[in-house]
Amino acid sequence: MQTTVVGPGILGFWWKVSSARFSPLRFFMNGGLQDAIEQEVDWALKVCNVPAGTNVLRWAYSHEGTPTGADAGFVDQVSVTYPVFRLLVADRLPSEPFKYYLLGASGQSLVVQASTNLQTWVPMSTNLLNGTQLLLQDSQMTNLPARFYRAVLLQ
Repeated sequence: MQTTVVGPGILGFWWKVSSARFSPLRFFMNGGLQDAIEQEVDWALKVCNVPAGTNVLRWAYSHEGTPTGADAGFVDQVSVTYPVFRLLVADRLPSEPFKYYLLGASGQSLVVQASTNLQTWVPMSTNLLNGTQLLLQDSQMTNLPARFYRAVLLQ
């Protein structure tokens, strides 16, 4: 079983296995083994961090030897929760606009504000998040010695 999610976030899922020794249910993220269970393990909650960007999650059950138990692995209630929101900075080239990302749960409205002195904040844009990364740009950044950003959640 495989799916793709966008991070950063917190992954949670329930899993169990009923198998012979050396017949594990494995969990992979981006091709790397994160955890495995084998033999008789009842439903257990697994929680881990999902890094920023696109991530491939995969669960695989492999059978070796004489079947015992149900000879199966089970995964249920897979979910990714996001922090209320995150403001992520992208790379900046001197000749291009400053680029950054907003990431948060779908349906949240945020106002991105900018300041040159951390005291006076000016609204730049209002954004409705959709659960994926939203790319934003500030073309005025190239004309300023310093600029700070924050995102404010609208109620």
